[in-house]
Amino acid sequence: MLTDFSVRNHSCELGIGFPKAEDRSKGYGTEAMKLMLDYGFNNLNMHKIKLSVYPFNTGAVKAYTKVGFVKEGTVKDEIFYDGKWVDIDYYAIFQDD
Repeated sequence: MLTDFSVRNHSCELGIGFPKAEDRSKGYGTEAMKLMLDYGFNNLNMHKIKLSVYPFNTGAVKAYTKVGFVKEGTVKDEIFYDGKWVDIDYYAIFQDD
């Protein structure tokens, strides 16, 4: 889904997830992201669509980079997850990409 819209900056955030393991690695996420990016850029006139991801979520990172997202940076020890502090990586894609 697309959330956290900034009308002034023409940007928003993309969020997607598949809680059931059997729904992953079938191309559903890639197709859904392509549709959301098309809608965000062509219907909502967004300039930038961004997202955040755990670096250890390699399947998600692969899917994001597959559709054109580029890593913009990392925030260290941002979230306490599963008993330890973990980083968060931030990715973005621009309308001109």
